[in-house]
Amino acid sequence: DIGIIVDVSPEVAPFSKGGGMANVPGQKAEEFVQSGLKVYIVSPLYSFREDEATLERTYVKDETIKKFDIRYVNVVPQIYMGRHGSVPAAVAYTRKGGVNYLFLDNPNFSDSLYGQLRGNTTDRSQRVTKEHEQLRSIFLSLGALEAIKQIDIHPSFVVGNDWMCAPLMAHLNCDASLYRHDPHFKNTQTIFFVHNNGQDYQFKLAHNQNGVELLDNLGLPRTDHAWFLDPHHPELMNFTAAAIRHARFVGTVSPGQMEDFLRSDNKGGGEGLCHLFHEKNNQGRLFAITNGLPLEVRQKGWLDFSFKDIDRADRVAVKKALDQIKGLQKEARHKIATEHP
Repeated sequence: DIGIIVDVSPEVAPFSKGGGMANVPGQKAEEFVQSGLKVYIVSPLYSFREDEATLERTYVKDETIKKFDIRYVNVVPQIYMGRHGSVPAAVAYTRKGGVNYLFLDNPNFSDSLYGQLRGNTTDRSQRVTKEHEQLRSIFLSLGALEAIKQIDIHPSFVVGNDWMCAPLMAHLNCDASLYRHDPHFKNTQTIFFVHNNGQDYQFKLAHNQNGVELLDNLGLPRTDHAWFLDPHHPELMNFTAAAIRHARFVGTVSPGQMEDFLRSDNKGGGEGLCHLFHEKNNQGRLFAITNGLPLEVRQKGWLDFSFKDIDRADRVAVKKALDQIKGLQKEARHKIATEHP
């Protein structure tokens, strides 16, 4: 057993795609699989494809299932959704390129990727609310954790991508969370990837919406809500800020992007979160990737990080596998170090 990586993402090509982020989980996973690691990717199984301009929805779930030979498994975890109680998540599976894919299906919360309509509908008058966007995030994050438990996966690493994975990072870090103390996650390290840090992509908005405290939906005590507050405007919540705070390690999708995040809070840079990136960088927990592979950028041997803290019988084997990845990256690291001294 050389360790397991679980990568959670709201989009993953070729099953769903809204932007460049969709390409990254699969690229990373295939490289890790070639090095002997077992990888799972968890993402929603979307019912509709929605036209951004017209909001017209096309039903695509059956087509996706048939095209990629996706099959439902005998697992239907219940996902806690705050004031909305618990909702079921059907879990489906396929395998592609040596990577295991798990999909979460619920007609209301895996309705459409970043859809502007709300739930299982084609009625264009049913517009999405900020709370529903938050609930999609909770469904993905806690659905992934529940699926991991019920399928009996014990991951060495859980990776989250962009703001929709903030609850995932939080529940694996907060002492008050039952997931934090669950045996499946006893030795799990968390990594959060920032793909787009623009103000519109941080899920930054008032946490009290029409008298409803949205942070109560997270399933965490109010003493932990401060982690989700925007660092400059406490009346706002900021899911990207929360994910950066909670994750043990933070990754960026290029060395240039990492430099921009560290340079300033200007547009295209840290955008209000520069100090959080500096905190991670000072701790040696900020890194960059290129072409889907982790690289050493301003750190030395970041791939060795987990073995100081993980007391597992297989940690030597895990290190051996990741050392193989480092060997494959030797030339790429040298090139990046030269171009970005």
